[in-house]
Amino acid sequence: MFTQYSTATALSGCQLGQLFVWDLNTGTCIFSMQAHSQAEVLAITASQLYYVSSGTDCRICIWDRYSGILLIAVAVFGNVSN
Repeated sequence: MFTQYSTATALSGCQLGQLFVWDLNTGTCIFSMQAHSQAEVLAITASQLYYVSSGTDCRICIWDRYSGILLIAVAVFGNVSN
């Protein structure tokens, strides 16, 4: 995993539960991580320091943006409403 890269990045997720970080300047995958075990990635977002993902495994995961290390995973059970 890389510890420093261009700020022009994009995130993508897949049905296998992986997250991918892409360098938009080169079009290459910088790194990937197994985000959600046996589950689809439902949503992802980014801040200056973190990536946050949620999946069909009922977990919300917070990742270090630059290393891809999982910082915390929170299990969410039951109905969620706004």
